[in-house]
Amino acid sequence: MNKSKLVLMISTLLLVACGGSGGDNAPTNGTVKVIVKTPSNQPVADADVVIGTTTIATDSYGVAVFSVDPDFSGKAEVSKAGYTGQQVVVSAIGVGSTAVFDTTVKQMILVGEDVDYSTATTGSPVTVGQDDGAAVSITDNNAFVDNNGNPYTAAVDVYITPVDVTDEDDRGAFPGEYNGILEGETAIQDIVSYGMADYTFTDQSGGELQLASGTNASIDIPVFEGGSIGGLDALAAGDELPMWYYDFDAETWKENEIEKGVVTQVTVDGVSKLVLRGNVSHFTPWNADVFPQSGTLVTQFSCGPNHNSANTATASVSTGGRQGTFTISNGRDSGPAAVGQACVSITNHNCSGTQNYDTQCTNITQGQTSTLEFTPVEK
Repeated sequence: MNKSKLVLMISTLLLVACGGSGGDNAPTNGTVKVIVKTPSNQPVADADVVIGTTTIATDSYGVAVFSVDPDFSGKAEVSKAGYTGQQVVVSAIGVGSTAVFDTTVKQMILVGEDVDYSTATTGSPVTVGQDDGAAVSITDNNAFVDNNGNPYTAAVDVYITPVDVTDEDDRGAFPGEYNGILEGETAIQDIVSYGMADYTFTDQSGGELQLASGTNASIDIPVFEGGSIGGLDALAAGDELPMWYYDFDAETWKENEIEKGVVTQVTVDGVSKLVLRGNVSHFTPWNADVFPQSGTLVTQFSCGPNHNSANTATASVSTGGRQGTFTISNGRDSGPAAVGQACVSITNHNCSGTQNYDTQCTNITQGQTSTLEFTPVEK
């Protein structure tokens, strides 16, 4: 649903009054804890996490802790050499309280080492590919510039790192949220992904390279699960689809300004696969997306008849090709969700510790409303 925000677990500080409210020792800030992990749930140490103007490296548990204003809301950017980049929405939840945000990065996959592009021409392109069908083809022997904009013609290392959006763990490495800006427009809209891959080129010292001005590369973005995601019609060779890139400065996905991609059938190690092929002017995470058909998902939440609470919870939603979290306030939340199966689980609530909630799923139909009602189960 369009409230794809963040994976969030909240622990509330219990205040114990001892003859007063705490005086000068009372906390005045909130705490944001960012946990960086891989899709296999392994902690990532020494990753730089940036919130505002503050940068903190993760510890051996993959954790970086920030003291922020109690009403802070913004984005945390995560980076580490050899890993894909990530941005997540973070927000404080009040004075003395800690909000915990899980974020996923993926170790980049080296698919071409010391690649020589000096022979690349229109008639003899240099192509490097990956098992999932992701590939890049370059036809210019002067295609690269370094971080200072200077031409680079020596050997190149090529990293292509797909993210399988149909895999619940792997798609956590999908950068940002499932929304973006259409070329020529300014409004952010929901998108549903068929597949995504990060394309990174480096020189021999690990410095990132980019395409020179006026130079294009042809990339293949893998299409996962036969191109049928979220109740959408399966893709077929010859279909045209928008290509999107993640803009870390703008903190959102943007539509490719050059052209749409064409769904193409390729054979990798004897296996037929679908990819979205198109020309790009820079290297970054690239994504095969469409605007989703959608219905309405209503989520109702209760702590049960024996509990006096404000009936609030954090819920995690998984729909076709995307996932995220949202907050259920006053026992009810309503918003759009992609057509197809939608599953919701409660990741945090303000009920007693004996309350538990099972994951529930429902089918979302175009233009229709589906309701999930969560009532407690005693542990």
